[in-house]
Formats: sequence, C-alpha cells, structure tokens
Amino acid sequence: MATRIGFLVTTTLLMMTSMFGLSTAADATFEVEAEGCKVVDSVITKVSAANVFTEDNGFLRRIAYAETAAGRIPNPRGNGIWAVSNFMFMATQVTNETSEADSRLLRPLRERIAESAQLRDANNEAIRWEDVTFQQLEIPLYSALASRLFLHLLVSRMNTEIAMRLDRQAEFWSRNFVNNSTTQYTAVEEARRQQVFINRTRELDDECACEARLDMAFVIDMSGSVRLGGFRAAKDFAANIATSFRLGQNASRIALVTYSTFPVLNFNFHASQTPEGVASAIRAAPYVAKKTMTAAALRVMVRDVFGLNRTNNSTPSPTTPPTTRATTTASMTTEPRPAGRVPDFGGGNNEFPDPDPVTTLPPVPPTVAPIQIRTRVGVVITDGKAQDDVGPPSSLAHDLGITLFAIGVGRSDPQELRVIASDPDRAHLYYVGDYSVIENIRTSIRQRSCLASAPLDLGQPVIGSLGGDETQFVAVPIPADAPTVTLTLTASEGDVDVFGSFQFPNPSSALNEFRAEVKQGQTQHHVLSTAPAADQGQRRRRDTINMAPGSGTLYLSVVGKTPSNRFALQVQQGDVAPTTASPVGSASAQQASISLVSISLALIVGVLAQY
Repeated sequence: MATRIGFLVTTTLLMMTSMFGLSTAADATFEVEAEGCKVVDSVITKVSAANVFTEDNGFLRRIAYAETAAGRIPNPRGNGIWAVSNFMFMATQVTNETSEADSRLLRPLRERIAESAQLRDANNEAIRWEDVTFQQLEIPLYSALASRLFLHLLVSRMNTEIAMRLDRQAEFWSRNFVNNSTTQYTAVEEARRQQVFINRTRELDDECACEARLDMAFVIDMSGSVRLGGFRAAKDFAANIATSFRLGQNASRIALVTYSTFPVLNFNFHASQTPEGVASAIRAAPYVAKKTMTAAALRVMVRDVFGLNRTNNSTPSPTTPPTTRATTTASMTTEPRPAGRVPDFGGGNNEFPDPDPVTTLPPVPPTVAPIQIRTRVGVVITDGKAQDDVGPPSSLAHDLGITLFAIGVGRSDPQELRVIASDPDRAHLYYVGDYSVIENIRTSIRQRSCLASAPLDLGQPVIGSLGGDETQFVAVPIPADAPTVTLTLTASEGDVDVFGSFQFPNPSSALNEFRAEVKQGQTQHHVLSTAPAADQGQRRRRDTINMAPGSGTLYLSVVGKTPSNRFALQVQQGDVAPTTASPVGSASAQQASISLVSISLALIVGVLAQY
C-alpha cells in the first residue's frame, strides 16, 4: 500500500486492567557498540526494506558473524559490527576525481540510500554517504552500509555474482575483505580464516535462529526431468528444513505434496508430529516420473493442506480431498474423520484434527468468532515449466495469506517462478543450478520462512499460543480511509511482549515504533492514529507517542516470555477503546474501563477461558 506522506502517526495507550503501557520507539541500529543477533537482524531488515541492493544470499549477515560475532568480539582491523577498515570505507567514498569508474558503480546506490524512506539517520534526515565519517561506522547501520557498498564494488569490478555456497563466501571474504591490503598471507593462514568464517556462521545461525510456529507445506516436483537423484536431494532439503523447527504438540506442523501428472498428498499437518517421524515420512515419499502439473499441486496445497477457499480462510473447503498415501510412520498415519464438523482454527484439513484448538465457542453474543492465528508457508521446488497454468492457484494462495517460496532448479521457467513466489521476489524466489547445490539455500529459506507474517484482517479477533522466546509475526493492512485503529491485547496465560511498526516487518526489541508488555490476566487497548494531533481530541493529545509515517500496514510481533503463553489480539477500525476522564491507572479509571468492555472483546476473553 502506498506510503502516506505528511501524516503524523501517533499512538495512545488506554488501559483496562493494569498500569502497564506502551514504551517509546527503540532503534538499536543507531546505538554505538550495540551488539547481538537482534541488532544484526534489525539492520538487515532496514537494508532489505530499502531495496537499494541486489540479493546477497545472506552474505552481509555472515560477514557480521565472521568479523565480530555480531559485535561481541572486538575486531581492531575495522570499525563497527562489520569491522569496516579505513581502506574499505575510503573505497566507498570514491569520487570522479579519485576513480571515475568506481564512482560510476557506486553513485546510483548512494543516491538510492539518500532517497530511501527506510534508511534515515537518527534525526530522520537523509543519509548522504559523502558526508559520513569513518568514526560513524561505530553505528551498526552505517557499518553495514559501508560493508555492503564495498561488497557491491568488488562484485561489480570482478563482473561476478555473490556466491550462495558457504565455503565460496568464506573464500571471497578472506581474500577480499580481510586481505584487502598489500599484506600477503600463506595458504595455511588463508584456510584458517576461511574456517573461522564457516564456524562462526554455523554457530550464530543456530544461536540466532528465529523460533516461530508455522504450518509449512512442501510441494515437490517429481516429474521425469527431475530424476530419482534430484528427487532424493529435494526430499533431503525439505526434511532438513522441517526438522530445524520445533515440531509436535503446540509447535510447527509440516505437510508434503509431491506431484508429476497428479498431485499426491503424502501427509498433512498433525499435532503429534516428531522430527524423526517427519523426516522419515518425507524421505519415504515415492518417485513417480511423469508430467509437470504444478498448478494441480498448488490447488491441493491451498484446498486440502491449508483447507482454504476464497469465501472462508479459516475452515476447510468441503471439496473431495486428493488421493492420500498413508506413511509408515506412526505419527503420520491418516486418522478417520471424526463425526460432525470440528472447527479448524489453524489451517489444515479436518482429517488431522488438532487436540489443542477450541472446538466449541462460548455462549456469548454472536459477533466475529475468533480464530487461531498461524503463519502459513508453502515451499515449491520445481525444475521445469509447468504443463498447466500456475497463475490462478498462485494468486489464490497469495490472496489467502500463504507465503510462497519458489525454488527453481536447472532450466526452470523464471517467469513462472515469479508468478508463484510471494512479493517481493528477491525474498521469495530462488534459483539453483542443479539439485546437488540446493542445500546451499536451506538456511535462507529457514530464516525467511520463520519471519513470514500471518495476515490479519481488520476487525478479526485471533487467539494464539507461544512457547518461550517464540514469535508470532502479524501483518494488518490498514486502509487509507481508516486514520484511527484500536489494538486490543490480552494475555490469558504467561506474559507476552508485543512490538509494532508501520515501517518495518518483523519489529523486535531492537527495532520497533512501540512496545507493549502484557502480563498474565491483563488486557490493554492501544489507539493508533494517522490523524494530526489537533484532530485527535483532548485524550489523544494528552498521552501520545509520535511515530514515523508508515506503509499502510501495521506490523506486529508477539513474543512469548514464559514457557507457555496464550494471547488474543484484535485490530479494529476507529477508536473503540474504553474512555474515561480519570487518570490512566487509577482505580476509577480501571473500573470504568472494565464496565465498558466491548462485545467483541468479551468474545475473545470467553474463548480464552476455554482455550
């Protein structure tokens, strides 16, 4: 949605049962000597959102890991988390007078940085790279930009591309980032540095891995051109990604569709999945080498795996399911459909009912029924051009909030992959030369799947559960004619932190425009307004936090703070928060707020009592 320029975005907290409110914005990307995974992730989020650079295959993140272990280990060779040396920095500051060729390579990028709404300085002014000093590289965002500009310069000079393979990135880094002076290193020293890059990357990939609860479906091509070896490599790839998530009761769930002439739903989501069972079931999928009917497989994924259709994106479509092959793994065996209709609150068809979701709604006035929120991800792997039209099922999947990754192998059709992949292509579309190197993109797919947001319609109440440090990302489109919305948050079990932003997906403790800490048993109301402060009334002017203009989408991250957490949230159009003239937090204010709970909020609380 187009950026709204000229509006002041403000937020006000009105509370119902507690004295906890919103914290002001946090942006660790400007904090000198800030360190850690979340800081690196926040910087990468900003740089990616700005769309200044081409895809780097995770190289920029890995450089931060290798140079300083995400800022935790000082590196005297350079400045900041990315340890940019003075030699590297001066190369990014080149002018026509010093090197016309290099200046021509960098000028468009420096102009885009200055024009970017996402890349602003601490005073919200444009970053003019020619005015940046070497000392400012202690600021994480500036250190990353210098490193990325230098990387672009090197790749452009060499007329090459950024490698996907970890060992090739290690070699490039060692030879061009570490050894960027006249100093000569022995082969042994070179090998040792490359191993440092690989070891730190692997350690921090594990330590910094995002934890979320996903419904993830793999859609794997097994047509004749794939060959048995390629099909096995694709299944190993899927198994390795699937088992990197927490699986089972109250965790992520996996499904597998394979296809050639006909799609086969090998297994669907189930609450009792285990990593061993899922890996075994994926690898046991048989190979049937025939045609490439990708669209048919996508329709099965949408309709029978996620159980969605255009008119209802929370319950399964009552269409006939595809042929299903029961696996040999006990946890994956198809269960009989129970008598009666079991409401589905998480996606997935009802042949695999979860014991967790609410199966009956409480006796409350009929408004909008809450649904359980889950992030839906599809990973499509194909090596050729489909023999059917992938456009309609891909569009349907996008419209229904499924994040689709398209992985093309060998001579796959680029245009077709772009149709399948979610926007933006740079984050959801991958090419690999052959199946032998598909493992090189596993970490990237895993990370980006985890960061996918669950779409939430304005007015739809949702409930969810999280383990400790697990995150649920949410994206709420805010229409241009809705200058004010109310965010309602409830924690029925455990504590949750909620981070919000109108600018950046995946807000966190290191990068957000507001933060709410919701303790067990609390309900909070947050009024977010794009209206000028003068139009917000006395209450809005009294307690506001200024925020930057946004994109028309409210991004939220809900983080579990205790081992078991259950929450509810709803974003409604208008200011529907309870009003009171008493000071926020006073006994009379709390009593007045409690007496003015809306019917929709009562519905959420009623469901949570049974959830």
